[in-house]
Amino acid sequence: MRGRASQSYILSDCRQASRRVEGIDAQNILEDKERNTNQIVDEEMKNNIIWILYLNQYKKVTIMFFLHVWLRVIFSQ
Repeated sequence: MRGRASQSYILSDCRQASRRVEGIDAQNILEDKERNTNQIVDEEMKNNIIWILYLNQYKKVTIMFFLHVWLRVIFSQ
């Protein structure tokens, strides 16, 4: 099964992220401070979605989230 790509921006407010990624249509994701990171990752992994994260002003948080997601992807297979 081929994975779908999602983009997530960790920002102080809720924003919608959508863009074409190397010919793959990205699905839209809404993320805000009230959603649990584990819940978001679990939902996306059930749907075989690959996360693509972009660094912004919250670099430390984004890097930690990136590591969390990829460790879960690696060890869940």
